[in-house]
Amino acid sequence: MKRWQFWIGVAISAFFLYWVLKDIEFSILWQETVKANYWLILPGVGAYFIGLWVRAWRWHYLLRPIKAVPTRKMFPIVAMGYAGNNIFPARAGEVLRAVVLKSREDVPISASLAIVRGLHARWVVLFDTLTPDQWSRTGVHSERGEIPVSDFLVTYSNHCDIHIDQIKRVLAAGVKQ
Repeated sequence: MKRWQFWIGVAISAFFLYWVLKDIEFSILWQETVKANYWLILPGVGAYFIGLWVRAWRWHYLLRPIKAVPTRKMFPIVAMGYAGNNIFPARAGEVLRAVVLKSREDVPISASLAIVRGLHARWVVLFDTLTPDQWSRTGVHSERGEIPVSDFLVTYSNHCDIHIDQIKRVLAAGVKQ
């Protein structure tokens, strides 16, 4: 890595940290921090790790035809993928998980991405079975509020296109299969 790129990253991070923190009244923040009941965090952390273990088990199960990767080995790989989704744009954690699987367990990147594609194909089967009445039912989107199922499909479709474009860019940049 070039040194100037590192320092540009530090400068950008410092700017956004300042921007986020500039209006915080730290005395009030400290008062609320002291009053907080931190024991309430434990159930959430426990639920998170149980969910992560279930996802690792799912990936262990999905990879069995390709290579038997124990759940305990999948756990950190899945955790890295989800962390990547939180840090990088366009859910690039999916690609990160595939690359880490390749480097640690010698699972082909294309196989990992094909599994994700297969999961998406199951969504297509579900959507194909919906009746016109079911398409018009509404649900709550985390950002847009109440929307019909048909709008969820449009959002999902756009989301998948973003995944595909991200994967193509990463592969074009020279990630070896």
